[in-house]
Amino acid sequence: MKYKNMNVVIIGGGQKFGKSIADKFKSNNDSVYILSHKNYGSNTNHFYANFLDYKSVATATDKLIGNLDKIDILLYCTNFDYGPCADNDFCSKTEIDAIADRWQKSILIQAVIPHIISIIALQKMDKNSKIIFMTSHIAFEVPRNYCTSSVGHPGGKASQNHLMFALSHYNDKDASVYSISTHLDFDDLNEYNARVDKIFNNIKSFNKEYSGRIIEIYN
Repeated sequence: MKYKNMNVVIIGGGQKFGKSIADKFKSNNDSVYILSHKNYGSNTNHFYANFLDYKSVATATDKLIGNLDKIDILLYCTNFDYGPCADNDFCSKTEIDAIADRWQKSILIQAVIPHIISIIALQKMDKNSKIIFMTSHIAFEVPRNYCTSSVGHPGGKASQNHLMFALSHYNDKDASVYSISTHLDFDDLNEYNARVDKIFNNIKSFNKEYSGRIIEIYN
């Protein structure tokens, strides 16, 4: 069977893993559409938005996918969070306004915005489409002996996993929705590239049984 080129939308595709996976799809002759946190020299296939303003993100998403007849893959891989993540965020002298601000920003980026983008993307999806969230093992590892003061990132990713689960059951296009849990060591280039290859092979394939699950990709 001849391979059908896909329309791939990547949120957070301007640097690091997002760029690596975008380059993989481009080299595979798929059409890649990217939404980033900042301007990387945007063109018709690469927009940016203020991720602290969900309306800005929604507008940019509409523009990015406006000319597409179908979205085959939506990949949400932004990891940016605002905390709480410091030891002094959890003591009696912590300023409550600062805590509220950190949580609101983190949950906005890790839960509210992927929810909104998923709803917009679903308008151009069908049963052969899929939504994938890049998550982390830290989101469901309690107790742990590392990153013990990090709450915003794992908390946001945990919310994203529950969002994935609900979307997998109730989206009205029967699209597959799942999360990929992994760890990317940017200091070990060989291991990093090998893991990106594994993730790419997983994403470009189609397995309906993944829907509603957290798929771990490590070794």
